[in-house]
Amino acid sequence: MDYQQIRAFLTIVDTNSVSKAAELLFVTQSSISKKLKSLEDELGTRLIYREKGLRRIHLTPDGERFYPLAVEYKNTNQRLEQFCEGEARSSLRVAGVDSLNSSVLAPLYPELLRRCPGLELTITTNQTSYIYEMVNRQDFDLGFVLSEYRWPNVVVEPFIRQRFNLVICSDAPLDENRVYSPEQLDPTLEVFQPWGSVYQRWHEYWWPKNGYYIKVDTVSLASEALFKENYWSIVPDSVAALYRGNPKFHIFELSPAPPERQCYLIRNRYPQNSCIRAIAEFKEILAELQEEYGSRPL
Repeated sequence: MDYQQIRAFLTIVDTNSVSKAAELLFVTQSSISKKLKSLEDELGTRLIYREKGLRRIHLTPDGERFYPLAVEYKNTNQRLEQFCEGEARSSLRVAGVDSLNSSVLAPLYPELLRRCPGLELTITTNQTSYIYEMVNRQDFDLGFVLSEYRWPNVVVEPFIRQRFNLVICSDAPLDENRVYSPEQLDPTLEVFQPWGSVYQRWHEYWWPKNGYYIKVDTVSLASEALFKENYWSIVPDSVAALYRGNPKFHIFELSPAPPERQCYLIRNRYPQNSCIRAIAEFKEILAELQEEYGSRPL
């Protein structure tokens, strides 16, 4: 048994496809199939069902029992490589959607580095579906996402709930005690940001024709587009906080408001040893944030 066999098996399982696993590992399908077959021959048992016509692979009972052992083998191999290189450093790879990374999480990363000296921290911004896939494959250790999906090796935990606010750009002073109704807003002046499927349904109810001025997918782009008189955007409270202090931006309540946005923390069920301490420290930092955003504990 060698690491390449284990890697082939884990990649096939995590991608649910021999062809996708081969593409990810930059080898041919026949090559990765041979590695799997040699592993099964060495173990004396079948690990994966590969009946014709099935688009997804399925683990046998022995495959189910072998999977966590294969993950442990992979993690041990990585630790041995670090030991041989003299770099047994702790590491943490975090992926989050833009709105959480840029507003909620950005101030927390320096505190994590302070509590974990020498931590090798990697931060990535991406979409929810991709983050799930990469956490499932252990390419990321933690993810911060906007939807709850089921993946075989991913643990999903509620993170924070966020209320929505209306932001209006205006050089003139405005009464920020005023409460706006969606009916009072001109959709042709909207800087629209997609905040998840629940928000999308609420938005389509009030503005079914989607006649917004511009649609953007990052907080930084929205800030640039919003710098026009009377233009407006609806944003989570953590993003609204980024606009406070700028006299051009005014924050208002909406009634009826969009449903609160539930955010989730996701992690792999079998974390690598190199990130366990950092995950524990980061979750302590996140727990300290809970009261501020009115969320239940992790």
